[in-house]
Parts: sequence; C-alpha cells; structure tokens
Amino acid sequence: TIMRTLVYLLLLLPSTLSFMPIKPNIQHITSPLQTNKQQMDRTSSSCVADPNHFQALKTVNQRNDIKAATKDIQVPYMIPGTGQYQFISISQAFFRERVLFINRPITTSVSNELIAILLYLRNEDKDKPITLYCNIPGGERTPTMALYDTIEACKKDCSITTLNLGFCAGLGALITASGSPGRRYALPNSRFLLTTGQPGEVVRGQAEDIKEEVMQKVKMNDRVEEVIARLTGRERGRVKKDFRRDFYLDAKEAKEYGIIDKVLMAGEDEDNGEAVGMGKFANKGSGFS
Repeated sequence: TIMRTLVYLLLLLPSTLSFMPIKPNIQHITSPLQTNKQQMDRTSSSCVADPNHFQALKTVNQRNDIKAATKDIQVPYMIPGTGQYQFISISQAFFRERVLFINRPITTSVSNELIAILLYLRNEDKDKPITLYCNIPGGERTPTMALYDTIEACKKDCSITTLNLGFCAGLGALITASGSPGRRYALPNSRFLLTTGQPGEVVRGQAEDIKEEVMQKVKMNDRVEEVIARLTGRERGRVKKDFRRDFYLDAKEAKEYGIIDKVLMAGEDEDNGEAVGMGKFANKGSGFS
C-alpha cells in the first residue's frame, strides 16, 4: 500500500507543478520610460562628477579666431650675394635701404631703438646717406635730445637726410631740422608745430620738488630754443618769442624760417630730390622750390 501511494504521488507531481502560479520579480522588471529616466540620471551625474566635461565640449564646439600671420606687411627681399629671396617686413626692407620711418612719439624706448639703428648704419657704410622719414607727433625732451645728439655725431661721418611726410610737432620739428645742410626736405602739404612744451605734463610733489622740476624744464626749454636758433639761423630772441605760443608753419613757411632746405614735389626740374625716393622738386611756377 505504501509503495502504491508513493508511485501515485510521483505521477501527480509534474501536473501539479505546471498549475502552480509564478510570482513575478518586481524588483527586476522596469518600464521603458523608467529605463530612459535612469539612463539620463546616470549621464547627468557623470557630467557633474567630471568638471572638465562641459569645458571639453566647449573647446570642441568653439571656433578658433582667425589671426594674421604678422602685423607688418611682408615683401620679398633678395639676400645680398646669394640671389635668393626671402619675405621680410616692409620696415625691415626699408631699413636695409638705410631708410627709417619715425612715426611715433619719441619716448625712451623709441629713442633707444633709433639710436642703435643709426649707429649700426653709420658703422656699416659711412659713404651712404641715411634717410629719416618723419611724421612725429611730439616727444619727450630727454629721449629726443639724446636722438638729436646721435644724429649730430653721425653727420660727421655720413649724410643724414630728413623728410617731413605730414606733421612734425614740438621736438619732432627739431629732429627734422637736424638733418645735414641741404638735405632737409618736406612734402608740399606737410606742416610743422614749433613749441618747447610737452602736452599733458603734470608736476606733483612738495613745493621744493616742484620748484626744482620747473627750473629743470625751463633750462631744457632754453636748450631747445638754442638748438632751434642754431639749426635755423634765427636769432635767439626771435625763436624765444615765436615759442611763447604754438607756432604753426606750412612747408613753404618752414623753408623760409630755416627748418628745411627744400620742398619736394613731382615736377620737371632735375635735382637730387629723387635721392629720398619722393620724386623731383617742383618747378618754379608751382610756388615751391
């Protein structure tokens, strides 16, 4: 009987298991919406955890700024003795032709740079002239006078040609007038402003310090007036009187005053005006000479 009962139970066991309900595992079943939300949460948490994430995205999406290769114009220049060309800045090309552009206020750094170039060109070839293209809006007294002294020293060995391209004010007019005799030029529409003062000067300090500073400025002004009188051939008293106020001169008036020797202009007369690369002098009928 026991054996029959065990056999009967074994026969009924598979059918009984097939009818038993299966409980779903709620913890492992999620909807598609929940799955997407979990993925987004994980992505956002990873971005917050990595502070370089957004910086990397910004760097990738940022367009690089377009920059020029150089601030100065490049021109071809043939290396002497080689027959080969290389591109150099236009200022360097003029420098190799012994031409210097002075188109900035003369500060200590500008004066040091020009002094170094003048001394180098003087020692390189004392037989060739040096040309200064001037468009000087002014300058500090001490650096400008240092440049003037260097020009005076170089004139003993080689000629210094000066040319006013547009406007030379204050001590810039002194630099233009410091060229070699007969080689001081100006374009017909250029102007000069003669003054010993330096715009924007402010003196601060205690009374004794201000007094000493003013005395030094007066002494320097007297020195500038003395140099201008010597370069122009004017009397010292006349120069001092003219310098009391801003004294403007056009090219023709500057020639009459003695700051320059000739006015350059394209014309028919043959002369050495072509030495500065600005054409010939104007004929007598033009009013310039």
